[in-house]
Amino acid sequence: MREGESRAARFRRAVEAATAAIAERGVTLGFTKTGKAAAHGTRLTVPEPGADLRPSSVAQARGAADSAALWLRYHDTTAHAALAPGAEEAAAAFEACERARVEALGAKQMAGVAANLDSYLGADITGEGIAHPRSRDEVPLPWALRLLVQERVTRRPLPAPARNLAALWRPVIEGRAGRSLDAMVAAAGDQQSFGLAARQLLADLGLPLADGDGNEAEPEARNDEDSDGGDEG
Repeated sequence: MREGESRAARFRRAVEAATAAIAERGVTLGFTKTGKAAAHGTRLTVPEPGADLRPSSVAQARGAADSAALWLRYHDTTAHAALAPGAEEAAAAFEACERARVEALGAKQMAGVAANLDSYLGADITGEGIAHPRSRDEVPLPWALRLLVQERVTRRPLPAPARNLAALWRPVIEGRAGRSLDAMVAAAGDQQSFGLAARQLLADLGLPLADGDGNEAEPEARNDEDSDGGDEG
């Protein structure tokens, strides 16, 4: 403990150290009162837990930091850009799948990270205003895919706020694209193979992969020597 250091400063320093350890690289951590996490390279911003450091707020802040750290560790931006669909809706769904992949890899390895991510996920769902959907139309497809991929890869129950969201979409996604979903789960440790399976899942669901101008290149197998991403572990 540093003399004269506030509880909030100690918390920031502890989270920054834990985040750097998970990301396997140095990071700079800041807090925001908006409740939304953001990352610009290794500069991370996570929700402010408040001066009282309530346990629920602390877990949410740690979850946001863990999510950002896992993205730095497991996500290869070059591979993602090469595989991402050109169409906006498909691109958003594709990124949600990749977000689920990197978070699930961390959750499988570290129980504390899994609990933090659950807290952050629940808060994010509430913040998006989709905690109590009455129909599938009220749940964006990217959210449904993120939850189902996470559930499958981690083999853990979803946090309570997420269960109804996933249940509304589960019959459709598993019915139309179950085989592709299985392929994604099997390839979770390999971003390239996972991404190719995710593209097939989106096609199975009827999402156009090309944008309105038909801009959509066929992804090619990636030479691992050309990758600048993290260790897939």
